[in-house]
Amino acid sequence: MIDFIQGKLVELSPAHAVIETQGVGYHIHISLHTYAKILNLERCKLYTHLVVRADAQVLYGFENQSERRVFLLLTSVSGVGVNTARIILSAYAEDEVKRMIADGDAAALEAVKGIGARTAHRILIDVKDKLSGEVAEPAPADRIRNKVVDEATAALAVLGFQQKRVKRVVEEIYGENGDLSVEALIKRTLNNL
Repeated sequence: MIDFIQGKLVELSPAHAVIETQGVGYHIHISLHTYAKILNLERCKLYTHLVVRADAQVLYGFENQSERRVFLLLTSVSGVGVNTARIILSAYAEDEVKRMIADGDAAALEAVKGIGARTAHRILIDVKDKLSGEVAEPAPADRIRNKVVDEATAALAVLGFQQKRVKRVVEEIYGENGDLSVEALIKRTLNNL
């Protein structure tokens, strides 16, 4: 019904934005990734999805059409509601979600609060075919980076560290020192945990 809303950004929090257009302020629920993209803007355009419930009409907004498409695909899965889909898109960018689904990475989905093994596998099964052809192959440097980060994260998780926290620290350290081996990355991460 409402494809997008464009106007003055009059209020912003990590969970919602209020955009004024033609004298009307639209309260729009957003993901953390959308929040980060529009944080310093005076005017913005959000692609929207309207959810009509018995007790409310709720607008969800997205910085781009790709994020909205992933949101709609996630909410098409039985057991995944709009809030769960928004949490997934707050934890990972839409391209990361597409990559996880294409790679069958249930563990990464399970790392999101509220996603259990059943729901993660249901997402992989229900959405994978709908995304075929949309996931670009990563560049060789990205494949090496992903392999090093994934191996270091898995090794530290085996040692008993919380996977989500470890992955964040590992990615931060590898981002600063992109030429580290898995062993060196593990050692530096241990010093920062």
